[in-house]
Amino acid sequence: MEATPQNNEPPPINVARLCDTFGDDPEFMAEMYGLYLSDAGQRLTELDAALGTSDTEKIASVAHTLKGTSGNVGAERMSALAAELEQVDSAQAPQKAQDLATALKAEFEAVRAFLKHYVHSPL
Repeated sequence: MEATPQNNEPPPINVARLCDTFGDDPEFMAEMYGLYLSDAGQRLTELDAALGTSDTEKIASVAHTLKGTSGNVGAERMSALAAELEQVDSAQAPQKAQDLATALKAEFEAVRAFLKHYVHSPL
């Protein structure tokens, strides 16, 4: 079942890229996306904690991890937001870091909603 975006934006997951990389095995995709959603959710919680304590190294580390894992599963906008956050000096620009974290969480929810319709197993 192919999910379609609500507007003219591309979906939050580039499924074609993922299928080119890993094949079109629905069970494998469901497992991979389930692991991704679990890990990314945990990373976003870590990001909130790091922002709360102004831990600049942890913020950059979590952003770096989210950039890579999101890119690996085709969550390209999420990866781009994480890459931007990784480059922000959160000590010098705390509001920018917070705004990017907020955008990451919103994109994560879009990814999660898309995957609930795309993947044929509960995530």
